[in-house]
Amino acid sequence: MTDNDSIYARLPLRTIGDIACYSNFDRYVLNYMRIAYDHVSSFKDGNSNPFMPDSLFFGMHAVTKSLIEGYARSDNLILDIGVGLGHLVGPLKHCKRYGVDISFDYLEIARAQGIDAVFCRAEDLPYNDSVFDLIVATDVLEHVLDIGEVTRSMTRVLKSGGYLVIRVPLEEDLTPYLSADQPYELVHLRAFSESGLRLHFEKCFGFEHVETRFSVPFLQGHSRLKAKFLPENDRQSLANLNHVSDLSPVLELLQKTSLEQLEAEIYRIQREYPDIYSTLEHLIIKPIEVNCVFRKL
Repeated sequence: MTDNDSIYARLPLRTIGDIACYSNFDRYVLNYMRIAYDHVSSFKDGNSNPFMPDSLFFGMHAVTKSLIEGYARSDNLILDIGVGLGHLVGPLKHCKRYGVDISFDYLEIARAQGIDAVFCRAEDLPYNDSVFDLIVATDVLEHVLDIGEVTRSMTRVLKSGGYLVIRVPLEEDLTPYLSADQPYELVHLRAFSESGLRLHFEKCFGFEHVETRFSVPFLQGHSRLKAKFLPENDRQSLANLNHVSDLSPVLELLQKTSLEQLEAEIYRIQREYPDIYSTLEHLIIKPIEVNCVFRKL
């Protein structure tokens, strides 16, 4: 019996090239394949990441990579769900590395690094029960259609005592994904807070929370600001309440500035005084993503 015989629970539906396929194609898969194609094509054309600045990507990557390296042990079986370009588990050559994705463009790159990567949705994981020591899912849960089904799938294939490393955007403003100008039909489908993520895994699925690490701060409009003020329209509406004397201290504070003014001023500091901004950003800007480690009991 080979190692793969004890890992995989079923035969693939089909094989395309040398990539085993365990999920069917549908609207969701085709949408994601288009996103991945645009991502990989940008690199092949000699350009940088089309979806975020390189500095942001490498900052996020460094935090998650250090977490994974801290929990990966020699000869561990590791599964990367949404393996992408293989950046996170590719270097872990002392481990047995597996991956799933729904992009052939990504899978070809991941497999070239020695990762046993297959075409499969996170809901359809084709592995036997309780086989992995560590599962990684970064920038995945905000995309999936059914987060409960995905979590059940991950939980099933993770060993008792095994670790789950999750990374998701932190308190993201999803409004841009509703825009008619959005080039993809489905992108991010839900937002997360640290407490919401922990409630999902601890209270709903019985995991133990081990640690949390936040990624780099990133200024991306007023939704990333730690300080909150009223929008200009609401601030002007407060003038109608000035006759209520008991509210005067609160009204005075709320009317000092608007959300738009605060945002504009912070962007000015970032542009004109980058050294000062780099000192301030951890204090005034939220981290772009949150990493949580959970242990299956």
